[in-house]
Amino acid sequence: MLHFVEFTLSGWVKHSDLDQTGKINVIMNNKVDPEIMIFGMSTAEVGLSSRVISDSTGKSCYNAAIDGTPIPASKFVIDHFVRESKSCHTAVLALSYFSLAECDYLVEPSRFLAYYRDPDVKQTVRNVDPDLYRKWYYVPFYSFVTSKHTYYKNAAIGARRKFRDLQLFPDENMGFVPHFDEYSDTRKDSLVHELGISPKSVRELGETMEELKSAGIKPVVVLCPMYRVGMNAYSNVNGYRNVLNELCAAHQVPLFVDYSDHQIVDDESLFYNNGHFNAKGAQRFSEMVASELNTLW
Repeated sequence: MLHFVEFTLSGWVKHSDLDQTGKINVIMNNKVDPEIMIFGMSTAEVGLSSRVISDSTGKSCYNAAIDGTPIPASKFVIDHFVRESKSCHTAVLALSYFSLAECDYLVEPSRFLAYYRDPDVKQTVRNVDPDLYRKWYYVPFYSFVTSKHTYYKNAAIGARRKFRDLQLFPDENMGFVPHFDEYSDTRKDSLVHELGISPKSVRELGETMEELKSAGIKPVVVLCPMYRVGMNAYSNVNGYRNVLNELCAAHQVPLFVDYSDHQIVDDESLFYNNGHFNAKGAQRFSEMVASELNTLW
């Protein structure tokens, strides 16, 4: 009986178009195949407008960035897309200043729980969170333990859509999520901290670059800027940038976009907190990135 409930719920969830689960569904069900694909975390999701980049480059674009999910944790999305894509020629790995930190847990795994039997998801869970891997795949019905209310909400939405025979389509912003909030200083203290740089995360990022190149997709690395106040709270920003620069050189990445020294990072009106652009900032940043991308073709 529980197997039937689990199977039915996951089937319904796969039809949901809500928020992050909806984005995962669109990708895992091959409903998007743009010429330019953006991967990353929340900084990319709110900072890079697919429409602006598409309009500026003349190429189709989709923003597949997932909130709270660095490249190793979203590897199943990348692996699936790279294998299935017929149109993509450029992948933007849009990184934050926290993308190279140790990645040893999965944020909101219920967002992709419906796909937990998928081989790509299984490999990602095994690599990032071995403890969750053991529980998901060796403890009977442990999936119910990790099923938060949003999972059941997605199941309800998906069930309604399935019964109405509604198809999944990308949202009107093509994965981009604009924010219209005014700036708020989100520092928790006045101390100077250090950005995490994990050798494993660096290595895995390099492996992702090679995976893309092997599939005939140009990897492009974009470091999403922080507001100056946020950058000043970390002592090793330049060291972090150097690691990325050296990694891109080692893997012959054709374009590394880093605006850490650009005047854009000093304009408070472009950010809604120290790490994320608001809609105005996203518009400007996307235009700048699109201009850089246009040098590739």
